[in-house]
Amino acid sequence: DNTARVWRMEELDDLLKRGCDWLDDYLVIHAQDLRELKVCQTASNIKAAAPYLVKAGEEKAKDGDIKGVDGAIETFKTALEWNPQLKFDPQKKAQKFENKGKAERLLNEGEDIAREGDIDNAIVKFKQALKLDSSLEIKAKIKEAEKLAVEGLVSKGEEIAREGDIKNAVVKFQKALKLDPSLENKRKIKPQEKAKEFAAKGLISKGEEIAKDGDIKNAVIQFEKALKLDPSLEIKPQKKAQEIAFENLINITSNLIKQNQIKSAIAAYKKLDAKVEIDAKTWNSLCWQGSLNEFAKEVMFACENAVKLAPDTGYILDSRGLARALTGDFQGAIADFEAFIAKTDNKEYKTQGQEWVKALREGKNPFTKEELEKLRSQ
Repeated sequence: DNTARVWRMEELDDLLKRGCDWLDDYLVIHAQDLRELKVCQTASNIKAAAPYLVKAGEEKAKDGDIKGVDGAIETFKTALEWNPQLKFDPQKKAQKFENKGKAERLLNEGEDIAREGDIDNAIVKFKQALKLDSSLEIKAKIKEAEKLAVEGLVSKGEEIAREGDIKNAVVKFQKALKLDPSLENKRKIKPQEKAKEFAAKGLISKGEEIAKDGDIKNAVIQFEKALKLDPSLEIKPQKKAQEIAFENLINITSNLIKQNQIKSAIAAYKKLDAKVEIDAKTWNSLCWQGSLNEFAKEVMFACENAVKLAPDTGYILDSRGLARALTGDFQGAIADFEAFIAKTDNKEYKTQGQEWVKALREGKNPFTKEELEKLRSQ
């Protein structure tokens, strides 16, 4: 309508004032920020912020480096300027909190040393801390350190016993008992027995790892050593070593099948075959996956082994039927699929099987590349 409108804009000072008003509560408790934003400082908010600035100075002093202490002194001086009612000497206050920081670090060092079982040097650290900060409850700290030392000694004893160092493990357990005699009843710690128990556990773990690598002979040696140390162990060395080795090999071959590395899986299964009793489900997995990936001929032995172990299981017959069809044994495939159709209650699978049987009776192989891809994606 050709009307000119003129809007009054706020001046910069007005905008700053409004921004400072919005931030006022925040700046009081974040005094270091208020210290930087001089434009937002007022007589009331710097006075209210002074105690928070003192707190910030105390933390700086506790950091312990020269820069922190010098910064703390400057911070304390600013706090005194903001609120002259505060009464303290900036230099002395900085020194006091620097000492507190050093004392805290000494306490932490003492606790770490106690966890390693060295209670004597832990106490030395605590006493050094007390000289710097007389307000510390040192007796409580020593008691706490003794508990830490006990746990540290027991833990270290178990660790080195597992590594086979029975002699030094016994020393650790004896030191723990000296600090806390109740351990003998509460945790049934008898140094020699405890050390042997954990040494045996270490040997068992070592034997298991060796067995996983297929070295049954040396795994048995480790298990026998463990039994000597701890006759209460309920293990049969030869049987345990074989079970672990074979189970690991089966897991490896199963993973190879999942990754469609069928040739490698076949080789691994043939290696296993003479050594371990493989169940029907495991044989079937190789049969089905191998057939789907165009290795039907190579995995036929697995299909036959699966059927031999579970001749009345529908899905196992179905797998062999697939392998037979792919290797040209249409009559054998028809027999397997008809057996599967009779056993399954799944309507979709029944229909699918009937379609395969119909094609096979007509002399056609229903397992085209498209059909195999469809089955692989199921």
